Parts: sequence; C-alpha cells; structure tokens
Amino acid sequence: MRRFPLRRNTPGSCPWADDEDHRNNTLYLQSVTRAHHGDYQCRATNTLGQGLSSSNQNVEILFAPDRPVLSLDPVATEGEVITINCTVESWPLPSSLILSWSSSDASMSRTLHQVSNTASLTKSLNVTSESTGRYTCIARNSQGSNQTEAGVGGSL
Repeated sequence: MRRFPLRRNTPGSCPWADDEDHRNNTLYLQSVTRAHHGDYQCRATNTLGQGLSSSNQNVEILFAPDRPVLSLDPVATEGEVITINCTVESWPLPSSLILSWSSSDASMSRTLHQVSNTASLTKSLNVTSESTGRYTCIARNSQGSNQTEAGVGGSL
C-alpha cells in the first residue's frame, strides 16, 4: 500500500495541525482560517524512498479588512508637521485605503489621501488652526470594509 502524505510549504514549514483532515489522498481543510493561506504540495513516499513532489498549489484565503491601525499625535502645535499612518491587514489587499478629515462639529469634511492595492498609507500635514477634528482611515476590499477614527486637537 502506498501512502501519499501531503505537506504544506510555508516559511518555517510546520506539520499538519490537528484540525486538518487528510484521507483518501485528499486534504480537507476544516474551519478555514488565514493560517491556511499558502502553498500546498503532495509528495509520495514508501519503503523504497521518496518520489517526485507535485507542483505547488496556492490557496488564498480571502478576508475583509481588519480594523485599520491609525497612528498620529493627538496633540499638535500650529506650524508643526505631523505624520499620519494607516495600516491594515486584508486579503486581497484593499482596493481603496482612504484617509479623510472632518471638522470637530462635522460641518466640513474632505479626503486627504487615497491609495489602492496597498496595505498602508502615510500622509504628512502642516498643522493649522483648521487641523483640529476627526481623522478617519477606511479600508475596503471585495470582502468588506472597516474603519478607524482618531481626533486631533491641542495648542492650535
């Protein structure tokens, strides 16, 4: 009887987890998570040795953006330059990652920066008296969207 064990090729290769079922030379992934994302390969081994391995088969696990991480200094001085960073994890990468601003009373708003097909954006701003307000980072991909807000105020 020949066995055809399956092996997952990932950096720092690891053995199959207990929740993965492989029978009848077929791998069944139960309760799929992001950790299952990667290249898979079949390799034949018996008492005479090891045969050729199959080509790698890539499995992509799609998931909506996590809540973006928005980093900025909440207190700034007029004339200062602040840097705002927004990063997010998702697959596929966000089709849009948007940084927007709205005034403290929400009477005004505008998009400050928008990027596509990337997991991060950085925007530098010269602080003025009009910089006080809410900054929002919105990430969208084919699986959904998520956002984070942060406020800026201080000695403006």
